Amino acid sequence: VSQSRYSPLFFSFFMSRLIFIEGTDGTGKTSVANGIVEALKAKGLSAIRIPIMEGSSVGKDYRSQYLTGKTIPVTEALGMLYSVATTLKDVIYPATKLYDVVVVDRSLASFFAYQIKTNGYGWIHAAFYEVVHSLFAGETIYLQVSPEVGHKRMVAGRKVLDVVESKGPEYQRKVAEAYTK
Repeated sequence: VSQSRYSPLFFSFFMSRLIFIEGTDGTGKTSVANGIVEALKAKGLSAIRIPIMEGSSVGKDYRSQYLTGKTIPVTEALGMLYSVATTLKDVIYPATKLYDVVVVDRSLASFFAYQIKTNGYGWIHAAFYEVVHSLFAGETIYLQVSPEVGHKRMVAGRKVLDVVESKGPEYQRKVAEAYTK
């Protein structure tokens, strides 16, 4: 993503200090987030990209356990929700005070789409809404790509796929439907 692709109108969209990039696996969220940060910096703004999961030490620890595939649904969902909430509260919110713009790779919308809608973990719905109501607003950009293309990108770009990524294109199709609902 180059800065020449962005018009002044594009930058007026980013009046928010907080931007979330959403989409299923393999849609290019990280690439787009990095491109936005680069373009904003080229315009003289301070900007940073923070991954929602690995942005905090809690999230890094959770992700390393999650990648083993040994978590059960309860620890998967609760661990992910706690990790995201911790990253938002302890890392992302403070970063909005230090940078002109904070670009976040994923948001609570992905938790909702993957865990509640796709996996059917409705039992965590109340806890999810408690976290949602304690947060702050930002803009969200939702990226879409066919599940087959996304899966090919993941396979080509990674040595090891995580538990969700290895479920394949059909699972990603269900997640995409959950996002749109």
